[in-house]
Amino acid sequence: MLKITFFGTTTLLFDDGRDQILFDAHFTRPSIAQYLIGAKVKTNTGLCDKLIGLHHIDRLRAVFISHTHHDHVMDAPYVAGRCKAVIYGSSSAKNVAVGGGIPEDKNWDNFFASLEKPVRKMPALIEKTDVVFFKLARYCEAHAVNCLIQYPCTSIEI
Repeated sequence: MLKITFFGTTTLLFDDGRDQILFDAHFTRPSIAQYLIGAKVKTNTGLCDKLIGLHHIDRLRAVFISHTHHDHVMDAPYVAGRCKAVIYGSSSAKNVAVGGGIPEDKNWDNFFASLEKPVRKMPALIEKTDVVFFKLARYCEAHAVNCLIQYPCTSIEI
C-alpha cells in the first residue's frame, strides 16, 4: 500500500513500506515578516529532526525538488544529508544542496534522472552555493520540473 503524507506547501512523503521519497522539503516556516524585511534564514534542524522522527522517515531514498523557491527547497540539504538520501532537481537545486553541505564532489551524473523536462521558465537561477544563511527573496529558479511517480496501482504526476 502506498501512503502519502502532506506536510504543507508541496512537501509530500511517499512511503510504500519499503522505500520513501520526498517531494520538496519545506518544514521550516519563516514568517512573512522575515520575508518582507529580507532577513537571512536557515533550516530549523530541531523541527526537521522532530518531524523525521514523528513520521518515521528512516528509509528515505530521494528528495525531488520541483524548483528552488525557499518553500520548496530550504530544508532539502539538511533532510537529505541526515537521511542519506539523494537530491534530484535542477542546477539551482544542486547549488542549494552543495551550499547546504552536500559534498560538491558527489556524483551528480544522475542529477536529472527521473525528472521530466522543465514545465515553465522562471526569471532567475541560483548560481552560488553560499545558501546556508540565505535571504528568502534570493531563493529563485530558472525553471520548474514535474515528476511522474509510477506505482503498481496508480500513477501520480507532481
